[in-house]
Amino acid sequence: MTEPTYRNSAGRFLNLLRSMNKSGKYLDIIPGAFCSQDEATTNGKEAKNQLCLIGLSKLDEVYQTFIKDMQRSEIGEEQRSVLLKGLENLKTIIYPMQLNSGMRAASEAEFSLLEVCATILPQEGEIQQNDIEDIKQSINDLREVIEKSETPDVLKKLLMEYIRLSHDSISRYSIYGVKGLKDAIKSMLAESAEMQWSLNEEEKEKVRSSEAWQAAVKHLRLLDQIGSKILEYQPMLQAGTQLLLGT
Repeated sequence: MTEPTYRNSAGRFLNLLRSMNKSGKYLDIIPGAFCSQDEATTNGKEAKNQLCLIGLSKLDEVYQTFIKDMQRSEIGEEQRSVLLKGLENLKTIIYPMQLNSGMRAASEAEFSLLEVCATILPQEGEIQQNDIEDIKQSINDLREVIEKSETPDVLKKLLMEYIRLSHDSISRYSIYGVKGLKDAIKSMLAESAEMQWSLNEEEKEKVRSSEAWQAAVKHLRLLDQIGSKILEYQPMLQAGTQLLLGT
């Protein structure tokens, strides 16, 4: 999928709909838009149905984010109402009655209205290529630490989730934007909290003194630094999570 012209929820929704603007069934189009190529080409009927449902839930997430952003936008109520009413029929694309039915293409009028919305909503910052490369390198470093060090099982599971969340936030940047990176950081902090609450003090100390944990903290700090720079929020690791991370 190409990068969206407009870096906001309307622009990403517009870009996503254009990428799916082809004739075919939901079962063929949706997995290709939201899943990896290996997953999308699966032959099993049950697996394909599941991937389609997952993809539709993500499409709904993108749509709902767009609607919320429009409702919070600083435009007149009459203009907002006209724009959203003109896009009301997009729900017939997002919420199909059957997965094996044909998927309706969005009309040019709908694309035009979405583009108007994309020009109204504020533009997000853009992740620079060197930031993306730094995140990818950090993901590789986490993998190497897991492979070469004696990582406790509970921590190994956490790091694998860090890798999954980080990779997904980058590979789906064109769909979720920079906010996807912030959401990934929040999920990582939640996973860290859940892990540490399940450990006694001796186990916590063993985890925190491990090489793998230091790599995990370093990775979190990198993502937080990049996300806070682009979205202009106070870094979450400087806003009360030091105790959680034990640093």
